[in-house]
Amino acid sequence: MMVSVILIVILGGAAMYVSKKFLPRIASQSGKNIHILETTYLGPRKAVHLLKVGEKKLLIGSTSDSIAMLADVTDALTNKTNKS
Repeated sequence: MMVSVILIVILGGAAMYVSKKFLPRIASQSGKNIHILETTYLGPRKAVHLLKVGEKKLLIGSTSDSIAMLADVTDALTNKTNKS
């Protein structure tokens, strides 16, 4: 009985290790067109996200109830990096 419990704990630990090590690589495979560049949390269940969709950069807001596009900031970020 004790050997079974130890075996299950070891298998669970191995599964957690493998999922943390290899799943991020699988999830971020090339070919995806939407990338989250930054996320800032404003409060519980409220955040602002900077997304890159193709060549555009969009600012979106999300709450527990909705998601809304706030602005297309492609030009604002491009001009800022060109001035530096």
